[in-house]
Amino acid sequence: MKQTTFSFALVLSVIVLMAYAFVAFLGMVYWAEGALLVPIISTLGFLAVAILMVLWLCRAKASRWRRMRLVGQAVAGTFFAIVVLLSMLPFGNFLNVLSHQEELTADFEQTIASAEELDAAYEQYVDRRVERYRQRLATVASPGGQRSNPSEYETLVGGAAGSTDAEKIDNLCASLRRHLLPASDSTSTAFHAWLDGMKGISVWNVGLPANIKTLHNEVNSRAESYNRLSARERSFNGEPYEPFAYASFNDNSDRLTAVYRTLPLPPSVPAILLALLTVAVTLLPYWLTQKSIVGNDTSSKNSQTPEAKPYE
Repeated sequence: MKQTTFSFALVLSVIVLMAYAFVAFLGMVYWAEGALLVPIISTLGFLAVAILMVLWLCRAKASRWRRMRLVGQAVAGTFFAIVVLLSMLPFGNFLNVLSHQEELTADFEQTIASAEELDAAYEQYVDRRVERYRQRLATVASPGGQRSNPSEYETLVGGAAGSTDAEKIDNLCASLRRHLLPASDSTSTAFHAWLDGMKGISVWNVGLPANIKTLHNEVNSRAESYNRLSARERSFNGEPYEPFAYASFNDNSDRLTAVYRTLPLPPSVPAILLALLTVAVTLLPYWLTQKSIVGNDTSSKNSQTPEAKPYE
């Protein structure tokens, strides 16, 4: 019966410890912005050391040698306490993510919306720039413009393709539009399809922090591409220049990463209480292990009492 109780306690201890380790693993993944290798290795190392220390505590407590009991429990208890204290940082980090779950989800959805609006914002920018260019050319090509500055008319409009000034202006504006827009929209289609797949994702999804980072990098890359296309040095002769700026996405992204990129020090009260509860349950096999009845090393040499075992 005692062996069955100990076995059940050991199984329960491992299950609770694995649940705790999974939460700590998620907290580490968030802190590492989606990197998995170090969190996986750290979590497996934590589980191995914690389970080994619990078994060592049980064995040391059951030993008939008094010195082994004291030293073994002290050493194993110290190592167990160290790994638990270290694990509380990522554990508390994910609890912090959970406490900001609604805010985080709302910001992520807003970030996706801002990313989706980037292409539309650039197209609107191109429309404004082409329209200003059209107005500029129309002013130069007007009768008054041609009389006041005929050389400017010849430079900006006169040499363009077309039989009339209106046709020349249309051709110049169409050329500017092609000059400012990307050559292909295939990447844009794939990007928007990927954004659609990100909607509604849960904070429990281990891929969320990596997706946030990928989204941040992808949108910044697209914004930089648009900045290069719309750079001043690529503007047409006589065109009123206006730089392209889109700061909405970066504001949302910074709010997102600020939630989980800073480990909470000290850990929150709920994190501490849950960690202590996990420790208490994890040490159930230790609590159930019977202490050896042999009191000291000298008497144990002549004693015929067999050594106690954790599972007796």
